[in-house]
Amino acid sequence: MKKNTCTLLVASMLLFGMAIAEQKLGFVIEFVRHGARAPIYSNAGNFLVPPGCLTAQGMRQRYLLGKMNRQRYIDEYKLVDDTYNPSQMYIQSTNVLRTIQSSYSELIGLYPPLKQPSMSQGEKISLKSGKGMPKIKISNANSNQNDIDALKDDPSVGYQYIPVFNYVNTDANDDVSSQGCDYAQQQANQRGKDNSTYYGVKDFIFPIIRKPFQQAFKLTDKQAYALSFSNLNDMEDTTLAENMEGLPPRFIYSEDQWYALRNIQKYNLISPFEGKARQLWATKMLQKPLGNMTNRFNEIINGKEDIRDSMRYFIHSSHDTQLANLLEFINPDKHEWIDMTYDSTILFELFYDSDCVKTATKDQDLNCFTVHSSHSGTPLKFDTCLDANKSRGSKSKVCTYRDFLTHLAKYQFQGDLQSECQKPYLG
Repeated sequence: MKKNTCTLLVASMLLFGMAIAEQKLGFVIEFVRHGARAPIYSNAGNFLVPPGCLTAQGMRQRYLLGKMNRQRYIDEYKLVDDTYNPSQMYIQSTNVLRTIQSSYSELIGLYPPLKQPSMSQGEKISLKSGKGMPKIKISNANSNQNDIDALKDDPSVGYQYIPVFNYVNTDANDDVSSQGCDYAQQQANQRGKDNSTYYGVKDFIFPIIRKPFQQAFKLTDKQAYALSFSNLNDMEDTTLAENMEGLPPRFIYSEDQWYALRNIQKYNLISPFEGKARQLWATKMLQKPLGNMTNRFNEIINGKEDIRDSMRYFIHSSHDTQLANLLEFINPDKHEWIDMTYDSTILFELFYDSDCVKTATKDQDLNCFTVHSSHSGTPLKFDTCLDANKSRGSKSKVCTYRDFLTHLAKYQFQGDLQSECQKPYLG
């Protein structure tokens, strides 16, 4: 029953890339979910990590994503340097171990160990002598000394040191976590605990999945009929985690049952957020990446496209909740999705025609720049862009930069975002 989307993803990206091979890539925004993990809501057996923690499979997923992005953004498009340049890339994660570990897994794929160790012999000696160590007491000092002694033979010292930023405490400046917007978080907490939030969804999912879940989790008839939507989500979460880990299935689901099972996750993610709450949170998630994309656009049209020390790659490493609500918010045209799988991505890539930029005297955002959007390798279309292209006599399904911003502006919150986020949700 294990579903493998890797081949489809790579094929889609290859086809996607063929159509834009003649253009230059100026900026990339990447929203990405963590890799596979152990179930959050149960102590399912046969996992080598605690509940909710990233598995080896999950690390590998994000590592391979990093390797693919290296091929695309470094080898093919020369977007960023082949060794880490802090001026070119920013990655922010939620303050959760599995997203932080996922971030570093991807970064190892994107920036593999250098052939020459990045730590000089002098730095190794400094650490070994204690001069380079922080002035703190270290438990098991003798054991750690053995680790330091091994530095001279440890190939890991060739790894590049890249920071992953996160907010340890709830902070209004945290655009990744919904806790950065009190209004959105309070609505999600209230609606997520209210069974009536899921009444319509449960009505069509429950008849399909009740008996399979009853057999899979060995429930009595009374327990099966009393399942809440939250219970269904717990079982779905466990099932998908075990499936990804390659564990023996508890039950052999039909195609319709598997579809319904996966759909539980989708509605568990998006139903607690609606209207203003999703609008505020998604606007916050987008504001800094889009601001940096605009800065890069201005550099290019002002003749500074070759400046290497400028922001070009912005990554938000988070959870299925972020990606699901962002996807609902941007409202792609005729894009059906079942669930937000491990390692899912939403990408916005800013391409441009360098010759057009140099010769055009006006409307460069309309004529010289395009934004290619995708969800896990599947190109996304937007009605605003399709209508605008049609009005100009074009059949293109890709957004111009101007039309892309116009589309987002239709849904973004217009006003004092921080002030509105700080207001309480009153139901």
